[in-house]
Amino acid sequence: MDFMAWFRDWLSRHPLKELDPSQHSRFTAEVMTRVRRLSQPQPGQAPAPWSPARWVVWPSLALAAAGLVIALTLHRPGAEPEMVRTTPQSTPLMLAEGPSDDERWLEQTLLLLEDLDESAASDGSVDEDAQLLDELEQLEQEEVATRS
Repeated sequence: MDFMAWFRDWLSRHPLKELDPSQHSRFTAEVMTRVRRLSQPQPGQAPAPWSPARWVVWPSLALAAAGLVIALTLHRPGAEPEMVRTTPQSTPLMLAEGPSDDERWLEQTLLLLEDLDESAASDGSVDEDAQLLDELEQLEQEEVATRS
């Protein structure tokens, strides 16, 4: 069955109502009577003694109450839970940072300077280095004196 055949069949069972502008009140009254008829129970019909709401509400309340009783029974104030007592204490780990690039550069530079000092000491130029250091110290002292 294609769609158009199905649609024609459906329209024949459910005819469309075209609303005449002069019949608004009659159409509204007809719709309202249908709504009232469906919303009010028929005389002689009693509500079902076991509605689906009762089948859902009472077991949920019973499970909630049972859960509360179990939780209160297991958790006594001042009592330490079994799992906490049997768990060994872990040792804290101290994580160290690796040296930064600046620290590595400084270390390499100091090692090179030590190597240079050792080679200079074997050459006999220690006296010249000492003289240069003395001259630099004098220049610094003179600068400090002129600033003050």
